[in-house]
Amino acid sequence: MENVVISSVNNINNIDTEDTYDLDIVSFYNINYELKYKNIDIKNMSPDDFDSLDSYDQTYREDLVLLFKLGISLALSQDLNKILDTCSKCIYSLYKKWSEHEQIIELLNKLKDTILLPFEITDDALFVYFFSCDYLEFFHECIKDLYYTHKISEDNFNNLINKINEN
Repeated sequence: MENVVISSVNNINNIDTEDTYDLDIVSFYNINYELKYKNIDIKNMSPDDFDSLDSYDQTYREDLVLLFKLGISLALSQDLNKILDTCSKCIYSLYKKWSEHEQIIELLNKLKDTILLPFEITDDALFVYFFSCDYLEFFHECIKDLYYTHKISEDNFNNLINKINEN
């Protein structure tokens, strides 16, 4: 029997249809989730401290799964590929929801100017970078702002811009 991902995000399996990005994001995104990986200080870790680095990486991955409400799904299905596919659909849904938002466009352009790639990257693919361990703690705050006020606060916007400039 095929493993089925059981989740509140099953309703976005047809993410490519135009109406799916209009879903209320709280159906698949834990807007009030407190990220735990950001509390692990990796700046002062020794590069050969593999246990601490592994703990940081594991905590970040757990945060991502819980942020997209996929913890139970992963436990039940144990099909990481389906979970990753669902996570990608969730990120794409967030992109579609805010792809024309002025501040998101500005953030994407800043990221595009900063990341050096030997090829051009589409904005939806670039949007995924905001969910990397480098940017997630800052972008999660931006998502909260967008959800509650439809505008990213100046502090959260500048924090993410500063982080982008740092890399």
